[in-house]
Amino acid sequence: MQYLHDANTIHRDLKPANILLDSGGHAKIADFGLAKHLHHDDGRAYTLVGTVEYIAPEVLHNRGYGKPADLWSFGIILYQMCIGRPPFRDAKRRSSVIFEKVLGAPIEFPVEKRVGTLLQRLVHRILQRDVDRRPRRAENVRDDPFWNAINWRNVVKQEYPRLDDLWLDDSASDLDDRDELVPLYASTAVGSEWVDATAVVVEATNASPQGGSDVVVSEVTGQDASEEFEF
Repeated sequence: MQYLHDANTIHRDLKPANILLDSGGHAKIADFGLAKHLHHDDGRAYTLVGTVEYIAPEVLHNRGYGKPADLWSFGIILYQMCIGRPPFRDAKRRSSVIFEKVLGAPIEFPVEKRVGTLLQRLVHRILQRDVDRRPRRAENVRDDPFWNAINWRNVVKQEYPRLDDLWLDDSASDLDDRDELVPLYASTAVGSEWVDATAVVVEATNASPQGGSDVVVSEVTGQDASEEFEF
């Protein structure tokens, strides 16, 4: 994501289904069909597009959005990797209900999931509805204390061990402070049911900073739209 943002490009559809693991277990971002190049570092896009559970609030406001919108999606992914589901959802996947939650529902961590304090703080720091209070670039997130044990040069050079070489000692389950264990849980939680869930792609036509737009929501399984409706 930092590479994209350094190139003034936003992905606009970050979600678990678009994050793949290569043969060495290294994460790769996929599906750039909705990506957009910005003309400068603080450039904005105005088209309402993305997957409803991962869309940032400013995208819904139709006043323009930039790189922080990708960071919001990343925060949603972090939450989902810990809890097993996105924080804003609806049993019937009604976009209007989910959008209302994105704009105002609290972000809560179930006590039984025992998510570490550092990770909770990181997720809350990223999922700020006020764009001015949210990290603006990927490197701002990398500086968070949650990642203190991570050597980012090794990450870039892909020098960390393969995922199939990692293992978690059973005795670790008795530890009270689980912050350091969350990344290991997270690496396997991508296999949750939400990874292959039916995607809902929201696309707006003729969106502009001056006025509204006609919004079409398409429920998609694979590449085929099964239903379209306007609201």
